[in-house]
Amino acid sequence: MTRRLLTVLSVSLLAVALASGFAFAQERTKVTVWLIGQEETGSYGQVWKIIKEHIENDLPHIEVDMQFGVSPDTRYTVAYAAGIAPDVVTLATQMAPAFINQGMVSPLDFEVFGVSNVDEFRELFYAGALRSIYFQDEIYYFPVEVTTWGMYYNPEMMDRFGVGRDQVPRTWDELITVGKRFMQSADGETWDTVGLALNRGWRWPSYRYVALLRQAGTDWLVNGEPMFDSPQAIEAISLYASLFHENQITHTFSEPARAFINQQAAFYLGPSYEIFTLRDQIPFEWATAAYPAIDVNNRVSTSYAWGLFVNSQSQVKKEAWEVVKYLTSERWAPTWLATSSLLIPRAGDWIMDVIATQPQLAPFIMELEVAQLELFHEKYGQIVSEITTADNQIIARTDSVSNILTQLNERIRGILMGD
Repeated sequence: MTRRLLTVLSVSLLAVALASGFAFAQERTKVTVWLIGQEETGSYGQVWKIIKEHIENDLPHIEVDMQFGVSPDTRYTVAYAAGIAPDVVTLATQMAPAFINQGMVSPLDFEVFGVSNVDEFRELFYAGALRSIYFQDEIYYFPVEVTTWGMYYNPEMMDRFGVGRDQVPRTWDELITVGKRFMQSADGETWDTVGLALNRGWRWPSYRYVALLRQAGTDWLVNGEPMFDSPQAIEAISLYASLFHENQITHTFSEPARAFINQQAAFYLGPSYEIFTLRDQIPFEWATAAYPAIDVNNRVSTSYAWGLFVNSQSQVKKEAWEVVKYLTSERWAPTWLATSSLLIPRAGDWIMDVIATQPQLAPFIMELEVAQLELFHEKYGQIVSEITTADNQIIARTDSVSNILTQLNERIRGILMGD
């Protein structure tokens, strides 16, 4: 009787243990993620529709609570202060310094990505891509999209104007020389065709000015001091101003990309993501090339990114980085690009398949080797606004380039000092 009782008891205990083990195996760590835009119609939402069908099986120990919305920086600040911020948040590079300096996001966990240092981490990306990811000698995010700049051009238009296809400009001086050949006006006042179309609204001037200063051998900020009034900056921005005046090869377009599509401009300086919108609208043969440089031996352009950051308050940081790794993996990078035109610069053969069908993308991938991260600062919005004001003054010729840049430098110095 005693032996039978012990046997029954042992079986019961085993059953309880197995049941407990099964329950334990089913426990999942919840990770809340904020992606930007609308879930049903947004570009990030379209990608998530595909990935969410797989993530539960591939990460069985994690429950992903995916949420969507706009203005992630403002929402994150409020939620963080209340202690209810998500584990993972999508932020743009221009927003990041404020959150990094306040300790609101955590440095990347190398171990989760299977590497132990930056050199090994570098191997996960295309050459040079880390220049678009570093902040203050640390890495805080993994990109879901990196935008670079290049030059779109119209070979058929070059043929019509007697410009050889081997004369695609590499420098600003070459662009000026070639661009002048496309300047045509029937009435002497308005231009029917021009050499170059380029964006001037929104944040475009800041992207261009930073690239020009770096090409000239300085930067917008050196040792805490703005450098817009430096001799290098004045020379570089004067060269840019001449595109509208002394060396006129362009004028202000309300829709620069449309001017290129309509064959009003032979060359167009634009971002990488426009490849996927232009390809469906351009009615002629077209190609792309590198962003123009002052000196081909010092090629520099600008990049910006949106990426996934991990909340420093998160209680599940390891799992949060696992989710980031999964969403941005080489497996899903082609899906982000094909579905929403968002380029994750993950190294791998997958990009060769993309370039085989979209060769115009190749120069923008190569541009990662020389691209440097945009102007980034806690007071980004104020600084960019002042650059835009100065750009408008330069194009309108309200004063000399030197005087306008000197005034710009003083205004930015005041912003940096908190005036």
